[in-house]
Amino acid sequence: MCEDFHKDHISHDKKWIFSTDHMVACVACIVQTIEDPQISHLRKSPSIALLTKLVQIPTVLQDLKSDQDVTYHIIHVILDALLQTDDTTFISAASDACLKLVQSCDSEDIIDFILQDVESKMEVINSHKELLPLYLLLGRLVQKFSELSDKFLQHYDQLITKLCTGLCCPEEDVQSAILFIMVYIFEGRWEDFLSPRQLTQLCEDLVCMLNSAKTQILMMNSLGIEVLLKTLHTLKTMNHYVLTKKIIEIIGIIFDRQPSKSPLFVNSTTLKLCLDIIISIVEHSHPGVFAAALEMTKAFLRKEHMLRPVPVSDLKTILQKMTGKVQIFVCETELFEKQKSKTKVSDVSSVFCEAMLAASRLVMDCKRDPSTCMSAFLAPDAVDNNGSTIESLGELVVTILSQNSISLAVSLLDNKDSPDHCCLLFQLLSSLQQLDQIEHKNIVSQLTCGGMLSKAVNIRCSLRDCHTNLQHVDPCLLTWCLLLYQEENKDDPCPGELEISIDNIFVRLDEVANYLTHSCMSKDTVFLYSFLLYHCYKNDDLILPCDELMFVLDTFSKDYDNASELSPFVKKQFVFLWAMLTCMTENVVGLPTKGLQTVVKLIDSCPSSVWYTHHPAVLNWSFKDSRITKICGQNVLSHWLNVISLKDGNHHDVDTDITILYHMFTDEDFISILLACISRMNGRTAKLVLELFENYILQMTDSDEKGVFLLTLSAITEDKIVEIFLNAEQKPEDMNIEVYIQILMMCNSRNTEDISSSFLKILYHITSWLDDDKEEPTILSCLQLLSGAMSYHPARVHTTQVIKQRHVVMTVELTINPVGEFVQNINTVTPYLQVLSALFQVDFTCPIVSLKNTGRYPQHMACPFTTKDFKVLFIYLQQLVLQDINDVKSTAVQCIEDMFRYLKKHSFKLVSDLLKCSWNSILLEVLITITASDLSSLQTTLQLIDVVLELDQNETIFKKNSNLHQHLVDFIKCIGIEDTTNHATLSRIRNKIL
Repeated sequence: MCEDFHKDHISHDKKWIFSTDHMVACVACIVQTIEDPQISHLRKSPSIALLTKLVQIPTVLQDLKSDQDVTYHIIHVILDALLQTDDTTFISAASDACLKLVQSCDSEDIIDFILQDVESKMEVINSHKELLPLYLLLGRLVQKFSELSDKFLQHYDQLITKLCTGLCCPEEDVQSAILFIMVYIFEGRWEDFLSPRQLTQLCEDLVCMLNSAKTQILMMNSLGIEVLLKTLHTLKTMNHYVLTKKIIEIIGIIFDRQPSKSPLFVNSTTLKLCLDIIISIVEHSHPGVFAAALEMTKAFLRKEHMLRPVPVSDLKTILQKMTGKVQIFVCETELFEKQKSKTKVSDVSSVFCEAMLAASRLVMDCKRDPSTCMSAFLAPDAVDNNGSTIESLGELVVTILSQNSISLAVSLLDNKDSPDHCCLLFQLLSSLQQLDQIEHKNIVSQLTCGGMLSKAVNIRCSLRDCHTNLQHVDPCLLTWCLLLYQEENKDDPCPGELEISIDNIFVRLDEVANYLTHSCMSKDTVFLYSFLLYHCYKNDDLILPCDELMFVLDTFSKDYDNASELSPFVKKQFVFLWAMLTCMTENVVGLPTKGLQTVVKLIDSCPSSVWYTHHPAVLNWSFKDSRITKICGQNVLSHWLNVISLKDGNHHDVDTDITILYHMFTDEDFISILLACISRMNGRTAKLVLELFENYILQMTDSDEKGVFLLTLSAITEDKIVEIFLNAEQKPEDMNIEVYIQILMMCNSRNTEDISSSFLKILYHITSWLDDDKEEPTILSCLQLLSGAMSYHPARVHTTQVIKQRHVVMTVELTINPVGEFVQNINTVTPYLQVLSALFQVDFTCPIVSLKNTGRYPQHMACPFTTKDFKVLFIYLQQLVLQDINDVKSTAVQCIEDMFRYLKKHSFKLVSDLLKCSWNSILLEVLITITASDLSSLQTTLQLIDVVLELDQNETIFKKNSNLHQHLVDFIKCIGIEDTTNHATLSRIRNKIL
């Protein structure tokens, strides 16, 4: 009630207006709302909840204590409201508000007022049924305040007399409520406080109740359950298994036969004793006792046996211990069989599953009844940070169902296709669906993958004359089919024929072909069986032999003549089943059957996205028949790669898909189609193909086989690249040219054969095209290919004359300025420096490269740099040496080494000038310090030190006894002798400085 005051609010004293966290509330308005007979109890419920919250606020409580008349009036209004409705939720909430008020005020006078008011109402109202809400309130009062028992016995004779007469009421809920009150009143020597007349009346009323046919079992159980529990508590520590088992069975029968409207436990002490006993016996070591304990637990797990609030913590303990013991019991199957135990594992598994069904029903019943949860009486705007306790019990039940119970039910079916076990499995699935739809969907998917769909369909066929069992099976099987459909068609509604024809499952899946030889199916039934076969075969549940599957598909294809009228999913089902058939046998390829004609018509008349199924059978089928390959080979392969690229989190599925692809890499036609697909892939998928080739080559152990594969891949890639450059309709960068270049570079780096003519043409195209403004990935790939071509040229190109005759003379202008285009970006600097290193190694005289801007360095006219350019380059390379990225650092050091070796041949004076730079000592000092703390770049650091020591003949940098020299000595000594990777470099350095 947020600023929603009663119509008489203007007459109320402002002292009764209070501000809570989310609203302004008037106590007087709340009371008038509850009191107003014109307002429905549904609208009064928020006021009751708000009042419950307000009486716990210190300022409100202080005002109520100071003005007891107001408090009495509030209680009187609540008691009147209790008598005006039979809504159990409202009665529970109003009773809770009254209890909170009594507990907060902590006044004996208020309790006396309640008892007096109740007593006066009992004098006026003769119907015990109408007084039931007051009886329930009194029960909660005497349970909450133990001192009330003496007050009742000493001062409220009329009230006790009225309660005794209520025992003869024919309503069981009235009797139960009165018995609950008496359990708490008649404690100690209570009979001393009752008059002979009252004792006589009480005995007569009890006998009257016991003679009632409806309540006799109730009272016998109420009087005997505690005795049995205490006896069982004593026996469970002994080894008297037969007697223990018998008592457990008796208690289980009592739990099972107890009427739902009559509570078995009327006090928390007895219920707690029962819970403790169950917790101990569900782990009993004796098989017979354990099995009986499971039966007893199954009967106990009913909402009617629980007091409020429901003992969630103990129930969770029972379920956890029971589940753990069942797992151990099942694992020890062979041991029990050797002992010839009468307790069978199948029986234990079955009872355990039934117990979990009972637990599921208990959770659902509690969720539907707010009074079972401790947080049910909070104000509407209150926040329960700890969450519902019933919810936590539900989560545990979901976990056990999904991880234990359903798998046990499946194992029962594996041993014997019993109708009862089948119904049990479907009931468990239905319970899981009610509790957690997401987990239910996952379990259905797992069961389908395990081949349970065909088993469920076959069992359903065997139950078609048993209507009772079908009530459990059909709804669950329909839900199963709907989930499978939605998994494949997330945006499309389920077709009506699936729901309509679920009742028409009358033929086992393994007998479909035999049925079709002498009978026909309706279109709806054809769709349904096609749907079921699709999902079975998709999960490798190969139900039919090849000849029978071909016959079924040929028969079904008669209904598929008009492809335009078929739904996308029907097309997908038929194409997949035909692909599966093709992969199962060689003889079906190319046969002019009705089924093949239908498949060709289907795949030729609609996009591949409509009928594609991600399954190895579809991929293999697409390249098994040349006619099919021509129509859809590229499309299927593109779909396959797209799916792999999107499966980021599921590594198992990705590895499986990749392995299937690798098996097809031996087919040259397949490789050609795969490379052709790259030109129209998105960047992510295209790079995936590159990674696939790299990993496949790394896995190859046979050198001859690897060489053949590299030659094949290189030749096909070269042809594709040339084809791209000659394509006038699209730009190379729009056809993933950089991926083709990287594949070619990968082949060339592992291939020692001569450069082919196609490769030379590619170099010509790339270098003439590279001058334009290109995207960074393209520049990166081209630079890497260029450096690779120059590096491998001496061993692979026969003569310069051959190059010139082919007119493959490239013109590449190299910019050395530190702010140049390529060196500005960390992504392009590495391949750029690789090109530069390659040019240094060949003294700028590579026959396939012609450099611009040469002739400026007198010592070597083929060099495009000046002395100043070398100094600028050296400073820039020194900066890169300090980068955190190891690839950049190692490339920079290699470029420094190649530059110095080049200069050593042409101008050793420039080498000396560069080494005299003061920055060198600081650089090496910092580099040694960094490497000492992080050895990841040790090889690069040692390489640079080795180069400097070799060229620094005058000891300009590492002077003897200098700080840098001593630092280097200490650093080298710290490096282990066992470092075989850098052994040769370390030996040279040690010989020079030690």
